[in-house]
Amino acid sequence: MSKERLEEIKDRYMVYEYDFNLKKQDVEFLFKQAERVQELEKEIEDWRKEVKKWQRFFREESQPSLDG
Repeated sequence: MSKERLEEIKDRYMVYEYDFNLKKQDVEFLFKQAERVQELEKEIEDWRKEVKKWQRFFREESQPSLDG
C-alpha cells in the first residue's frame, strides 16, 4: 500500500468518521499498523540491498586471484 493511498484513506475517514459505526481508536490503530508495515517493508528492502552487497563481496573474495 502506498503512502499516498494511506493518506487518502485517512483523509476520507476523517470526513466521514461519524457516519460509520466504528470506534475512532480502532481505526487509528489500523492506520498506525499500516504505517508500521510500510516502515518494515522499507527496512526489509534496505536489508536486501545489504545482503546483495555482502554476497557480491564474498563471491569476489572466493574467486581465485589471477595474481598468483
